[in-house]
Amino acid sequence: MRRYRDGSENALKDRRFLIICLILIFMIIAASAFVSKRLKPIGFELARAYGSDAVLKAINDSVGGMFDDLDIGYSDLVRLKYNSSGMVTSIEYNAGEITRLKLRCSDILSKNLSKLKSAKIKIPIGSLFGDISLSGRGPSLSVKLSSKAVPTVELISKLESSGVNQSLHDIIMRVTAYVSVYLPPESKSFTVTQDYVLAQTVIAGDVPQGNILIE
Repeated sequence: MRRYRDGSENALKDRRFLIICLILIFMIIAASAFVSKRLKPIGFELARAYGSDAVLKAINDSVGGMFDDLDIGYSDLVRLKYNSSGMVTSIEYNAGEITRLKLRCSDILSKNLSKLKSAKIKIPIGSLFGDISLSGRGPSLSVKLSSKAVPTVELISKLESSGVNQSLHDIIMRVTAYVSVYLPPESKSFTVTQDYVLAQTVIAGDVPQGNILIE
């Protein structure tokens, strides 16, 4: 009878231990889900900030390297036509040179941004709580950063008044990169856009103001 009682007591202890383990596992899962729900939006915002800096650096390095290799002047991209009075009557764009420039920039950007596909951003967990005293402290949370699409390159012709009967004409390169940040099991996308002035000149005369996209 005593052995039977001992066996029952051991079975009861095992059952209690199993219940306690299940309760602890449930509490850990619930706490993890709660923390994830509270911190993930903050994590995405920080990842976006860190990711934007990384992508912008890649864009600046790409465009800067391209400018170093190419000697681009206003006359390479634009030709002005004048009337007999010396006033500008039209602005013509060098389609061949513009296309070549856009393709070269897109190629360089694609190669440099592709290096970010396997990059990881480390965000200190203390920064997730919004407390200045904790910012930058604690172990780091790894966030995967990946390039989502081939970057787009646009050339924009911008005209604005720069004085009496004068206009400032800028040829602007607008680079847009589509990026995603990944925090398991979710990902969010954003864009990074940067403008660069390729060429600039002052045009005398009555020239229509505004911006147009150069095809």
